[in-house]
Amino acid sequence: MELACPSRTGQAKPPAANLTPAPSGIGGWTLAQFDTALRQAKRPDGRPLVVPMAFVVPYAQNLTDMELEALWKHLRSIPAVPASPGS
Repeated sequence: MELACPSRTGQAKPPAANLTPAPSGIGGWTLAQFDTALRQAKRPDGRPLVVPMAFVVPYAQNLTDMELEALWKHLRSIPAVPASPGS
């Protein structure tokens, strides 16, 4: 699957994903939901991931379970950043 990068197509760039443990980020996600998001491009609510996060999926599919869990633990360890106003 090839995805068109918004910066190459002239489309507006989507907001960055909040990968911090904030409630507006991945704070309410389980490791299993994080795994599904990165390997199957599905959010916990079943909606598909969109660009730019969808670009990560082909690479995340190559991570070992241990590597993915380490990434999860790292993201859970950084300070939570709330959603920016208007997002």
